[in-house]
Amino acid sequence: MEANQEAKAETKKPNLYERLNAIANEVGYVNKNLVVQLGAHSYNAVGEADVLAAVKPLEKKYGVYSYPLEREIIAAEKTTDSNGRASYFERIKVTYRFLNVDNPEEHIDIVSFGDGIDPSDKSVGKAMTYADKYALLKAYKIMTGEDPDSDPNAKAPENASTKPVEAKTQHEGAPTQPQTPNAPKAVSPQNAELPASEKQLAFIKNLIEDKSIDGAEAAKQLGFDPSGKLTKSQASSAIDWLYKQPKKEKPTVTPEAVSDDDLPF
Repeated sequence: MEANQEAKAETKKPNLYERLNAIANEVGYVNKNLVVQLGAHSYNAVGEADVLAAVKPLEKKYGVYSYPLEREIIAAEKTTDSNGRASYFERIKVTYRFLNVDNPEEHIDIVSFGDGIDPSDKSVGKAMTYADKYALLKAYKIMTGEDPDSDPNAKAPENASTKPVEAKTQHEGAPTQPQTPNAPKAVSPQNAELPASEKQLAFIKNLIEDKSIDGAEAAKQLGFDPSGKLTKSQASSAIDWLYKQPKKEKPTVTPEAVSDDDLPF
């Protein structure tokens, strides 16, 4: 009788999908406590430590173990800015495994990607951290940011509009420029230091030619050569600056007057 009860209890243990679902339902918000500095700008992001702090107790509670099974560098590049400063870019593919502690043969694998860029030797580490962090965030459907339920007294203003607000990128006092429909989209903060895309570089080249911009003057104003190798952030800054420049008239070449006496006929 006692043996039958133990066998029955054994069969009632949840499978891996039930355990993952329990963790996903119980894990809460993870706030963006990490401040990432990009030159003069900064943005808030979710730190790996905050994700692990939210996940590890629940994985222990429900008997799940997760770890990076395999890593592969799928892209690597060294770039140099106009001042000769080098940056190293790495893109890593990670296979992240989740297994049932009570039945290690039962597991699922999730593929995640991460990018890292650094002026020294930390680009690979940054890429690994990014990939691992997002494997956990997506596997457990973790929401990031401030929890709207954390302040029961917080509510939207009564006169708040429910319609989407049109983004305005034109600075006050800047000359109005027509928006080109094929302009590249704004760069997200996490991609700011990646190499500029071919579309961005081609767009910059067209703006320089169309507005007859002097390359030396542009480099002086921007602090880097807009026609050289750029990061996405630099390319976005160059496009924004070039848009605001008035179109210069190309100088017309007037043929020199020649007297009749000088004609060969």
